[in-house]
Amino acid sequence: MDIFEIKMKTGTWNADIVITVKWDDSRTKSLLPPGKHEAHISEDEVEKNLWTPGIAVTNTYLDNSNRVSSMVHISQNGTVTQILRITAEMTTLFNVRAFPFDSQKLSVRIASEALMSDQLELVAMDDPASTGLAEELLQDFDFELKYWNMKTFVEQDGLLKKSRGQMTLGVQRQSYQYIQQLLIPELLILVMSWATFWFPLAPPFAMPRVATALISFLSLMTLSLRTNSLLPARGGMCWMDLFEEACEALMFCNMVMNIMVEVIYHTFSKQTLAQDIDHQLKIIIPCVTGITFFLTYWDTDGSSLEFYAFITVFIIMVTFSAFSLICLYRVKTRVAEDMRRDSLRSLDSQKSLS
Repeated sequence: MDIFEIKMKTGTWNADIVITVKWDDSRTKSLLPPGKHEAHISEDEVEKNLWTPGIAVTNTYLDNSNRVSSMVHISQNGTVTQILRITAEMTTLFNVRAFPFDSQKLSVRIASEALMSDQLELVAMDDPASTGLAEELLQDFDFELKYWNMKTFVEQDGLLKKSRGQMTLGVQRQSYQYIQQLLIPELLILVMSWATFWFPLAPPFAMPRVATALISFLSLMTLSLRTNSLLPARGGMCWMDLFEEACEALMFCNMVMNIMVEVIYHTFSKQTLAQDIDHQLKIIIPCVTGITFFLTYWDTDGSSLEFYAFITVFIIMVTFSAFSLICLYRVKTRVAEDMRRDSLRSLDSQKSLS
């Protein structure tokens, strides 16, 4: 009838459920009033005079369910119909590897509280009047309904062998608001960290360059904590972890490259070389970022996260490590050339004095 809340953090969801159960019992004819072909029986009469299968929702969280109402209808041909309305908090196994592009299954399981499968067998009803979903279900949620189905099966757990019924709702997350609230802010922070390479390399701008890189990195870490608060504890990673890991690796490299440029400019006093490296980084960093996010968005179903996590971090680290080694070699070459030039000048000055 209605879904109140879907709690990804605890792996539960709350719903208003109507369960319809039908069975044949010829003994119920004696309960009909004279001249009546059908009748509704009160709860007191049901408990005293009528056998019921004792159907209940079995996947509730800590037995958190409440029976709102109950009605039993009997007819002259011996058909008994019991309608239960229950609000319950149910458990489900959320697979968040593809978050925020994930699909989930919300399941309601029912079974008899006392009877085993050899005493009671459930069969799914195909009556459209008694099965289905309410209109505008999930209208105010970040999920949209894709399908629903019902099935019955026998489940054995040790000596407990039960006939169970299950209704499953397949839902797809509407990822737009997560892109708007999580991905875009993190991308903007990443782009803002690029601004450090557009600051002049003059001494008054040394502190703003370093501070911008550090503050951007810390802001990204704060946003990643917000993502973790939305998801349940998990042993593996999800797609959002892959995206944030790529952003963190890129931003860390931005910070290291910025410090390297500052050291070359101020410590080694190679202003021309530092400016050349700074201009090259303005091109290299966006290119590496584009390749990284192309690989990240190539597969959003969460099936190969570990592979993409390895390959993206490998590309980032290898590219910037190689570039750093090249820059250090250029610095070493310039320092050696300057020392050679200074020694030649010293010799020339000594010759001129002699």
